[in-house]
Amino acid sequence: RNNKRGAIDNKLAPILSRIGLDSQQWLTMAQQFENCFSTFVGNETRVRQACEQLGYKRPTGVGQAKRLLVA
Repeated sequence: RNNKRGAIDNKLAPILSRIGLDSQQWLTMAQQFENCFSTFVGNETRVRQACEQLGYKRPTGVGQAKRLLVA
């Protein structure tokens, strides 16, 4: 029901489209999550921000973020 709390409007695009993933990207991340992300999870910008905030000299996980997530 559309008036029910938490209901998702049927007019919205599918969730994967809204977050910028295709179904193959999602499947890879869901099935191989720990292999895909050894440190941080997020797009390239967020991974770089996390590394900077924590004082990492070299950002880790940026390559995977570029391949799997939209920046």
